[in-house]
Amino acid sequence: MELKGKKYIVTGGSSGLGKAMAKSLIAEGAKVLITGRDAHKLRIVAAEIQAEPFHTDVCNSSEVEALFAYVKETWGGLDGLINNAGIGDYWAEVDQLDVDEMQRIFQVNVFGAARMGSQAARIFKAQKSGDLVNIASTASKKGFKM
Repeated sequence: MELKGKKYIVTGGSSGLGKAMAKSLIAEGAKVLITGRDAHKLRIVAAEIQAEPFHTDVCNSSEVEALFAYVKETWGGLDGLINNAGIGDYWAEVDQLDVDEMQRIFQVNVFGAARMGSQAARIFKAQKSGDLVNIASTASKKGFKM
């Protein structure tokens, strides 16, 4: 896959897998915009790996819309979205589950990915091309303790 000159967004790009994927794309010649909720950390990492930062919480529809408006206006298109933003910091025994905590996780991991994918798909359909990569967790294979 030729990445030189391609334009990619990587959500959750300021640490872990997102940072590593952004770095790899950049090394192959792609222009990369990374997103994250921690604006300070995002700017530091973007400078370190030579990506473009855009402070975005994938749970916030207006922030996601602003991101894609910026990409359309500034970049004139998009070649790929790597939906990597995710959280997994809540584990409890099944009889102690907190639905509010589970909804918080679903807002990021499921609905955030859907929100981002929907916006990217509009661009991809209009230009008749684009790559959408969704990174998922193995949490569903672990289950909850009884």
